[in-house]
Amino acid sequence: MVAFTSIVVAVLMRNFATSGAIVPAVVGGLVSATFLGVISGLLVSRTRIPPFVVTLGMLGIARGLALLISDAKPVSVEIESFVSFGRLNVFGFPVSALLLIAAAVALFIFLRHRRLGRYIYAIGGSEESARLSGVDIKNVKLLVYALSGLLTGIGGVIWTARLSSGSPIGANSYELESIAAVIVGGGSLFGGVGTVTGTLVGVVLFGAINSILNLLGISPYWQGTIKGVLILLAVALGQIRRNGRNRS
Repeated sequence: MVAFTSIVVAVLMRNFATSGAIVPAVVGGLVSATFLGVISGLLVSRTRIPPFVVTLGMLGIARGLALLISDAKPVSVEIESFVSFGRLNVFGFPVSALLLIAAAVALFIFLRHRRLGRYIYAIGGSEESARLSGVDIKNVKLLVYALSGLLTGIGGVIWTARLSSGSPIGANSYELESIAAVIVGGGSLFGGVGTVTGTLVGVVLFGAINSILNLLGISPYWQGTIKGVLILLAVALGQIRRNGRNRS
């Protein structure tokens, strides 16, 4: 989804090639990513296809569309104001970090203090119980996948600005690192457990791990192995904690 968004944004900017193309290109990228999220949400909420299969299929679709639109080639962004925004620092903080914090705060308020946010936790904890309580499960699931697509699109826009190009083969293994960050932050693959704060901590920790592995000069091949082990350990520890809570 990140690669797909980057290609949509870069291609639109290349076709217009003026500073006035920034807003239409960014909006086009966000709408495209959200649209794919909506499609995933419809398939998950309206069919019996397992969510993992749907998201795995959408991964292939998004990557394929990125390759098709770009003819399997990187697309450079020549609009300097857009590139400068991606690398901008505000009071010493990268604009990407500030957007991350803003998104985290908005999601924290939404999940903790809004009815729809509590519905999401309820569905994750027990879909059947949520349904019996009158929760519109189909539409809540659709909202979650649409929101996921939108947030991924925002990440894709920033990613494009920072690299000053769109790449159809970029953002490889981001899906695994995202899962790992959520689990390390206390989230559960079984649903109903997890916080925005914990996920943010998981993102920071996993980013630190990536930096340490690079500073130590560890081979990228070994890095993939190490990350895989960390994911398995995180899942195992999460399951142990879950079993402990159940026994209590």
